[in-house]
Amino acid sequence: MAIGDIVTASKYNEIQSRVVQIFGTGSGQFGYGQTMLSSQLASSIIVDDIHMSRLKTDLSKLYAHQTGTNPTLTDVTESANITDAVYTQYENISTTSFTNKFNIYELTQADIETKLTSVRNSTWGVNDGAPIITHNFKVVFDDANHRRYFFNSGGQIRFNATLISGTGAKFDQWVGMLNTTVVKFEHNSTLDQNNSVLTNIGNYDLTSEYQTIAQRQGTGSYSENLYKIYARQTSTSVLQFKVEFNDADTGGSAEGFFGDESVSGVLTSSILQRRATGSNVSITTPAYNTVTELE
Repeated sequence: MAIGDIVTASKYNEIQSRVVQIFGTGSGQFGYGQTMLSSQLASSIIVDDIHMSRLKTDLSKLYAHQTGTNPTLTDVTESANITDAVYTQYENISTTSFTNKFNIYELTQADIETKLTSVRNSTWGVNDGAPIITHNFKVVFDDANHRRYFFNSGGQIRFNATLISGTGAKFDQWVGMLNTTVVKFEHNSTLDQNNSVLTNIGNYDLTSEYQTIAQRQGTGSYSENLYKIYARQTSTSVLQFKVEFNDADTGGSAEGFFGDESVSGVLTSSILQRRATGSNVSITTPAYNTVTELE
């Protein structure tokens, strides 16, 4: 937009279309499903302060959801204030927000909520006839759009597990595997506790068949042991996850004896979610339904 140009409806619509694609209904990997104040303008409409005020409200909510701060946008109180500089402000913030569409400022714009917990108090492993135990559950959204809004707005499904109150070298090894591990399943990838990518499989990559989204392996003489998480979609609104604890180590001279140890202690598998709950973007929680407990 050249200096001296007026803000035409078409130029206004360029900014508003970016905002509505992310903040409104959108489609595919776009859209938070929030109610918009601004709307597209007919070509004959002259942009005024009311249009700009509504656009500022929508754009400010979008930006604050992503960053935790309000953007620097001039408050237009009369049409004469819609200058080239003002237009550039709004355009730049809309472009930045479009690029950062999956971002969420977790400290103030989201809640971390525990949704499911499964506990096993008895020993397990090859020696107990239970070499593999699983925690299986479903996440049920209202519909396909609810699922999109959840992940597009920064939603995550998180996994962690702990083992406590046991004894022995195998117990210690499982503690080392589990108690420092957090897995975060999000839109297009699965991350670890440091937000490093574990796999490039996220919500939009699921099929009807289970895929491994995360895995951690034992070390040393217990390197056969595995903590694995699988994911699939059973419909456009239902995701299913399987958390697997595989005590594949069967003992041997490396452990100082022949035969196999049981895994002792209290094993807990916890499922949490990060959900947009701020004043700018708020997504209702999906339902979490247990299919099989660890017991």
